[in-house]
Amino acid sequence: MVLYLAALQNVPMELIEAAKIDGANRWQRFRHITWPSLAPVTFFILTIGLIQGLQSGFDAAFIMTDGGPYGSTKTIGFYIYEKAYRLFQMGYASAIAWVLFALVLTITLLNWKRGGKNLAI
Repeated sequence: MVLYLAALQNVPMELIEAAKIDGANRWQRFRHITWPSLAPVTFFILTIGLIQGLQSGFDAAFIMTDGGPYGSTKTIGFYIYEKAYRLFQMGYASAIAWVLFALVLTITLLNWKRGGKNLAI
C-alpha cells in the first residue's frame, strides 16, 4: 500500500486537470490516466510477490514441522536446504535452485511482455 500511495502522488496533476477540462468523469480519469501511471509499480509488486511466494515457507517448514509428515509441508526452499545441507547433494540442490531461478525469470518475463507496453523501466 505504501508503494501505491507513493505512486499515486507521482501521477501528473496536469493530465488529470486536462481530462477534467475535456469532460472525462472520475472513472475515465482513473482508467485512462491513473491506472496506466501505476503500471510500473503494479509490475514491481507482482514480481516481488511472485518471488516471495516461491521462496517463502522455509522458516515455518523448518522450525515447526521439519518437512512435516511424509514431506507434506516441504517447500522449494526447504527442499533445496535439505538436499544441500542435510544430504550433502550440493550439485542437485544447485540444479533445483537454477530451476527455481528459471521459473521466476520466465514468469517475470511473461508478465513483463503482457503488460510491457505500459512499463517505462
